[in-house]
Amino acid sequence: MADWLFAPMRPGDLNIDPVEREFFATEALGGITDALVRESIQNSLDAAVDDRVDVRFALHKVEMDAARGLLDDL
Repeated sequence: MADWLFAPMRPGDLNIDPVEREFFATEALGGITDALVRESIQNSLDAAVDDRVDVRFALHKVEMDAARGLLDDL
């Protein structure tokens, strides 16, 4: 039986399953908002208790100056 050989992880390296790239390709999802919604719902389903999940999304119009401080921290 063959042994698997992996390069050692270094600080800052991302451990990404190659298949994940396919799931999160924005071309396949139709955009980054689709990916965000899909991943949020999937995470909620994964954390479900008693098979019940409530997910709510709210959209608000925000002036760019008000949001700039939040965006700069990303």
